[in-house]
Parts: sequence; structure tokens; C-alpha cells
Amino acid sequence: NGSWSVAAPATAPQGRRNHSLAFNPVSGKVVLFGGFRSTRLNDTWEWDGVSWTQKTTTSAPSAREGHAMAFDATRGTVILFGGLAASLSAETWEWNGVNWQQMSPSSSPVGRSQHTMAFDATRQRIVLFGGSNPGALGDTWEWDGSTWIARFSAHSPSPRMDQGMTFDVARDRCVMFGGYDGQQHSNDTWEWDGQDWSLIPSSIAPSPRGTQCVTYDEQRQQVVLFGGGNISQYLGETWLVASAGTAAFGAGCGNHPLGLERVAGVRPLLGQPCTARITNS
Repeated sequence: NGSWSVAAPATAPQGRRNHSLAFNPVSGKVVLFGGFRSTRLNDTWEWDGVSWTQKTTTSAPSAREGHAMAFDATRGTVILFGGLAASLSAETWEWNGVNWQQMSPSSSPVGRSQHTMAFDATRQRIVLFGGSNPGALGDTWEWDGSTWIARFSAHSPSPRMDQGMTFDVARDRCVMFGGYDGQQHSNDTWEWDGQDWSLIPSSIAPSPRGTQCVTYDEQRQQVVLFGGGNISQYLGETWLVASAGTAAFGAGCGNHPLGLERVAGVRPLLGQPCTARITNS
């Protein structure tokens, strides 16, 4: 109903930070791994909407924080990459709902933490950008289900960590906001279309920040951002990026409403012109 409520499961993970969550639509469960609570953790939990269950596994990533996870819809598994363990990790792990399996890709990003990942549902790949090693990184990688592929594009966001990123289903784009380069926070918005990054100009945007959470609301077709922080403050705002929709304009000829119809193959992008066709139905 749009409001928050506190769940009170009988069993729950210990309080922690710098962990990672990913939703598995196949199992209908949220997967949690690791984080930090006075020491780094390597426990795996699943949330079924009512209760948390700690999973007993025969193998698992080592204790770590600052890793990233995303659901790979092509394989029906959750992918974990990197994080700060005994050192910065470059490991790729796959969770199949029962056990963790370390993957052996032929190529891989360097070890890092505080990066971001999102699954591109159109191109069926997990997109990874940036992070810390320990300085800010500005590379783009894609996971195709068996290996990591470095992507080199004409344009790219500046190196950063603690940015937020999600996939906008309606517009077939990964949307990334903000982050920290080791000196200052940013408030730029970038989109990845599978070939190149585009800086999206906007006269209104959240203030510079990092460690914000960004996700996509499929029902309302909106990118949702909450919180984050900068050097001087924690932030508690909610911001939305809405995908363009359709609307009727006026009565038209003979009382038939005019419609605004998007031309096939042309997607509305923030800050860019879009071709549309006016119809009189």
C-alpha cells in the first residue's frame, strides 16, 4: 500500500552493513550474503516474504564486504563479484538456490569493492561498472553467463565508487547515478545501451552523493533512488525517473481523440529528442 512496515521474523541475520541483496524471481526469494559487523561475514540467508532462513552450504565465498550481486535471468542464478575479503577479491561466484559455485571465467575484472552491477534484460548480460581498487575505477564489464567481457566505448563515466545503478526495462538502458571518486561526490546521470555510455543532461537532479540505493519499479515504470550521503551529511530523499508514456490530446477531427504514438524502434531518452507520430483514431 506504499507504506513501510517492520517485519518481525523469529529468525534473522545479525545487523550488518556493506552486505549485498538480490531478488531471485525463480525461487521468489531475496538472497543476502556477507557484510560487516565488527568483522567480515560470509553467511547466506534467504527471505521468503515472511521469514529469513540461513542456508547451509558445502562451499561459499570467503567473508567479505562491499561486494555486488545481481540475478542472471538467463541462467536463473545469482552472480556475486568482488568485495573486500582478506584482500580485494576478483572472484565470481554463482548461487543456484542450494549452493555456491566459484566460476572460472577466461577473463575477469581486477579485484574491487564498492562497484555496482545490474542485469540487462534485453541483452541478457550483467553489467558491472567502477568500484575501488583502492582508487576509483572507471571500467565497464559484462557477464555473459560464462565469462566477463571488457567493454570499451566512445564515452564513459569518470572513475567512481559507491554509485547506484539499475536497468530501466521500459527504455532498455542501465541507468547509473552519482558516486565518489575519492575526492568528491558527483550527481551526474549516465545510461548504458549495450554499446556506449551517454551523459543525460538534467536541470533537476539529486545533489551529489554516494552509497545511495537505486532500483527499478516495473509496475510504475520508474527508476527509484533513495538516500545516500556525502562528506557532510546523510540524505533521506526519494527521487524518481519516470519513463515516457502515451496520452490523448484534444478531441481531434469528428470527436475522435488524437493519440501520440511512439515510432517503432525509437525510444524516448532523457535529455534527447524523440520522434513520435500523431494519430487521429
